[in-house]
Amino acid sequence: MKAKLLKKKLKNNETGLLDFVDSFGIDFDVTDRLVALPSSDPNVERVRVSPPGMDATNEGLNHLIVKVVATHSGKIINGRVYPPDKVSSAVDSWTDPYKRPVLRNHNDDDDPIGRVIDAEYVDMSDDIEDVSEVPYTKGGLGHILLTLDISDPDAIQKILDGRYFTVSQRLSTNSLVCSVCDSDWIKGDYCEHESNKFYDGERCYFKAGDISYKEISFVNIPADDVAFIQTIGGDSEDSEILGFYSNQDLMVDLLSSDRVNLFDSDRGKTILSKLDMSVPDIKKTKSKKENDKEENYMSVKDKTKKAADAAKDVKDKVEIPAEEKYTSKAFQEAIDALSREKQDLVDQLEAAKKELADKTEQNTVLVDENANLSTSLRKSLADRLVDLKMALDKPDARAIETAEDRSALVDTYIERSMDSLQDAIDDLLLERLDKEMGVKDKEDDKGVDFNDDSKIEDDSLAQDEKTKDQKDSEKEEPVVLSKKDSVLNGLFGKKKNQ
Repeated sequence: MKAKLLKKKLKNNETGLLDFVDSFGIDFDVTDRLVALPSSDPNVERVRVSPPGMDATNEGLNHLIVKVVATHSGKIINGRVYPPDKVSSAVDSWTDPYKRPVLRNHNDDDDPIGRVIDAEYVDMSDDIEDVSEVPYTKGGLGHILLTLDISDPDAIQKILDGRYFTVSQRLSTNSLVCSVCDSDWIKGDYCEHESNKFYDGERCYFKAGDISYKEISFVNIPADDVAFIQTIGGDSEDSEILGFYSNQDLMVDLLSSDRVNLFDSDRGKTILSKLDMSVPDIKKTKSKKENDKEENYMSVKDKTKKAADAAKDVKDKVEIPAEEKYTSKAFQEAIDALSREKQDLVDQLEAAKKELADKTEQNTVLVDENANLSTSLRKSLADRLVDLKMALDKPDARAIETAEDRSALVDTYIERSMDSLQDAIDDLLLERLDKEMGVKDKEDDKGVDFNDDSKIEDDSLAQDEKTKDQKDSEKEEPVVLSKKDSVLNGLFGKKKNQ
């Protein structure tokens, strides 16, 4: 990334924030990463992810709960250091104001494959008396441990077979300070120092300010070499990979050999609460209206059965041997009374049958109405999603020129579940709000907002459209610009894993 381009981005910034992605880019597909490389973190032992006998194709496996080491404090990552106090203070941003998405390769135009349901900061600086005197170590001074709920079937399978293993996070910061001279680049105070070079025996790095985390992605080449799924195994709750079969009320630790059902345990209930579920919610998945309909239906069936049984009892009672019939007037009266009782029960039976038929018909009508309502709701959500994509100029909405084009795009989204549509809408609404707030506050803050080198390069193409006079003016200081090119290449350039 050119220093000239960063300077222009900083001048045009309206957010006062700088976004970082801690990965080197996705250049190829890793198809067999079942065993991790040795870790520089002594507290983490990595073993095979894929447990024997378990497969994501098992019917009902619709949630995979995994824990990942997302990022480290006090460690040089791409020429940057995230201070422990800033990282620990930013833990809540993973779940507040909403649960951050789990993505593939930082692609925020695609549907999320899951959500972050819990986050905690793990302090690793116990052996250091004064952390302020040790800004960084090789293994870091602490890390963020995330609990992820993966609900995408394809992603579940790739985690189980080891293709998805390493992760990278995206964050925003409001400060980027040179460790050599304390220049804050986000505030426009540029210096000539380069990250990872040594000045007077001290390694140069850039220290981040306040942090807000945006998302976590599965990537092939993370800048933080120990950001990965934590799979120690055994009974530790910090290392579990839970398979949740919600339709079967089954939750098991896939790294454990005993396969105990944790659904009703305290451990299982804790996970369900983080998923915004509870045991009664899972065991009674039907709506109140559906339960009421079923109770009414069963009540009529019970009445019908009772009437039929009673009629049979009366019939048995009035079957009197021929030789004993009409032996007395009292006996005849008893027979007449039983006959009337029988007729009453027969009438009740017929009434119950009619009520059953009516309830069955009502049940059919309600089922049809429920199906129509579900279709209508998905159509409404799909319309809303397409309108937001058009307003935000998303790639799949740019080709819309006619009402027929829009209708065709809406039809492609109608088949999704309502939860999937609502999640996509929520993310787009937040994106639109961020843009609106950025325009409102543009005179209060100065900075830059970018995700990775590819988006910066897109902006550089726009800069090439300048007039000839503007280009000539930029060439007046070739020596200074060349130096800043070198600084930014050291700070944000892609690096190859050793």
